[in-house]
Amino acid sequence: MVNEKQRMQYLGALGIDSFMPRFILPNAPESQLCAVSVLSESASEGQVVSTQASESHILKQNTPEQPLSPAAVAPAVEQPVPAQTVVEAGVSPDELLGQLTDVKEFVAKAAKKKSKAVEVPRFSLSLWQLEDQLLVVDSRQPQQALPTENLLQNILLALGYAQQPLPQAHVVRWPIIENRFEAQGVSEARETLAALLTARLEIQPAKYVLLMGAEACHYLLPAEQLAETQDESLINLQGKALTVNHIIEGQTMIVTPSLTDMLRDTSLKAITWQAIQPLRR
Repeated sequence: MVNEKQRMQYLGALGIDSFMPRFILPNAPESQLCAVSVLSESASEGQVVSTQASESHILKQNTPEQPLSPAAVAPAVEQPVPAQTVVEAGVSPDELLGQLTDVKEFVAKAAKKKSKAVEVPRFSLSLWQLEDQLLVVDSRQPQQALPTENLLQNILLALGYAQQPLPQAHVVRWPIIENRFEAQGVSEARETLAALLTARLEIQPAKYVLLMGAEACHYLLPAEQLAETQDESLINLQGKALTVNHIIEGQTMIVTPSLTDMLRDTSLKAITWQAIQPLRR
């Protein structure tokens, strides 16, 4: 059963104007006041609508001698949000479901793209400085527990370097500091390592830089000379001597497999030996 209050609200929600008489007509029956009504099931929250007092006040003062303005007669009505807003806007439930599916797919793609963009490479390098002739940069794999330093010392002896203990290796790890609020991707790793190597070579120059392994090759050579992945970069460049200018102008870099790779696959020693012939003393 819809009372007058609800009827006016429904008409207002549909955009239909409601009209009320300004005067009481002669011999017209007395108006009946609406009972208290509940507009929703949330009566426990105190949302009870009553119009008895306001209508009684209007009827007592509504005489022909004292006409009321429409603004005074029309009660202030809070317009409820129509329940069929989506349907009235011309959007069917199937279309709405399709829109929600599109939104979910967009969010999933954005999250995947973001996770891929913030992927942080993790590797470590060992650096040995041998006088002013050679700087060795090797891709470390300490989990393999292989005698890499012994192999390097044997290689240096074969090249004509005096037999002596290797200098203490300087280990560089990436990321240098764990910080999820800072960009630590591939480009940032290249920039940081290039700056570090530049500072080191300016203090103690070296005629040759020996890049051993995929990580040393992929993060210390210019990006335009590299492939998409570090393994492809090593395959394409190993055994080659390159002259680069992004660290020290005219710096010569020789690319070889890492010490760990040579210990695991002895056939790689031939590639390395052929590439390091310019280092013979």
